[in-house]
Amino acid sequence: MNWGVVIRESLAIGTVLSAVLSILIVISLMINKEMWLQDYPPDVKAKWGPMSEKAKRQRLVFAVPFFGLMIGAMVYDVIRLEAALGTAPSLFAVFVSIGIVFGMFNLVDAVIIDWLILLVLWPGLVVLPGTEGMAGYRDMRLWTVNLLKGFMLAPIAGALVAGIVFVFRIFG
Repeated sequence: MNWGVVIRESLAIGTVLSAVLSILIVISLMINKEMWLQDYPPDVKAKWGPMSEKAKRQRLVFAVPFFGLMIGAMVYDVIRLEAALGTAPSLFAVFVSIGIVFGMFNLVDAVIIDWLILLVLWPGLVVLPGTEGMAGYRDMRLWTVNLLKGFMLAPIAGALVAGIVFVFRIFG
């Protein structure tokens, strides 16, 4: 297995996926930041209250392309690996590659979107009206815990995709 190729392809796909999903996230925040209420700090959620029906509908509209892009990236990753390697990638290579792709998106989400854009460059993009100045917006522990949770989910995604590839190879 040429691990250099696996890592290079995974980083390239992860970079493109991260850029596209980041743009989608920023656009959705510009349209209605309440769509992301489930990701807000507990103090902000408590003050805001339940998500409006309008935000729920809008969240669904954005969730379809968001998860569609994620699934498409996983499928493309496996196809691209096979083309780049010249042979079907091993299940471990698929696991590692998907883990890299999702780990990279998690890192971009935390460092660039959450910390750089939302905390430093453009904090107003995420602040819900009436919750200005609340402590949760600056709770770096919360953001760090979310980053670590994302890193724990990346290998789970890798295992899931490798399992699906395994099933397709057996029954396909």
